[in-house]
Amino acid sequence: MSKGRGAERRLSAYSIEKRRRECSHPRLDAGFDGHAAWDAVYSRHPLALPASTPDTVARALVKLTGALQSLEDVRGLVLYGSLARGEYRVEESDVNLAVSLGRADAATLRALHEPLRVAWRAVRVEPFVVRAAEVPRLAEAFPIKILDIHQHHVVLSGEDPFAGVVVERPTLQKRTEQELRNHLLRLRRHYVFSGDNAALLAKAVYRSTTALRYELGALLYLRGELVALSVPSVLSVAARVLDLDADALARLERFHAGNADADLVQLFRALMTLVERALAAVDAT
Repeated sequence: MSKGRGAERRLSAYSIEKRRRECSHPRLDAGFDGHAAWDAVYSRHPLALPASTPDTVARALVKLTGALQSLEDVRGLVLYGSLARGEYRVEESDVNLAVSLGRADAATLRALHEPLRVAWRAVRVEPFVVRAAEVPRLAEAFPIKILDIHQHHVVLSGEDPFAGVVVERPTLQKRTEQELRNHLLRLRRHYVFSGDNAALLAKAVYRSTTALRYELGALLYLRGELVALSVPSVLSVAARVLDLDADALARLERFHAGNADADLVQLFRALMTLVERALAAVDAT
């Protein structure tokens, strides 16, 4: 083993142990010291987490759920995003958690502060704080996000505010076009400033692949395709149904999965073309 790789592994182990320590907090840990005690707690109050959930994340969510579900105005806790889809990556992904409230006044939000702050420091729990009554309006304002949550979510505690959500077709179509146009404008700007510098283009390609999954997933949904938004299979289905460049989409997926690409400059240019073609597909939907 090289010295660099050994140091990298030690750093990774240190980071994991650091997060375990940060996950401990008097308000969350009261009466539960040590892993064995937490195993007992989890056995009494199991969470319906995906099988791929890392142990550190599972423990943090058990603690957080216990702390939040006792608060008067918390109606429900719903896991969504990469962890709910089984695509969570340690040290890379956030843990997306919808916190459904009866009221969202200052006092209620203040009560959420400490447990959510601790959970963010521990495993990057990213809260989506909503009032249960406003979810239907959120489906109008953010139809792609709400549709994705509706397709992939896990109720950890209480009510499911997304159970009866309806995303209207005209709203979704308009939002999909907005997202794609904004995506294309961002890519053009990035290329203007980055030029053919592959190192500068790499992050944009990675982020754009994530965004493109959602956008193409919404477009496929509009076409009547029963494919879940944001999952890797979206890109291959989009190539077939929307007549997009299958090779470019496959290269994007491989790059997003951590594999190097031989020509990032050409891939970035192909990405811009893909977004333009997707926009034309919206117009034809």
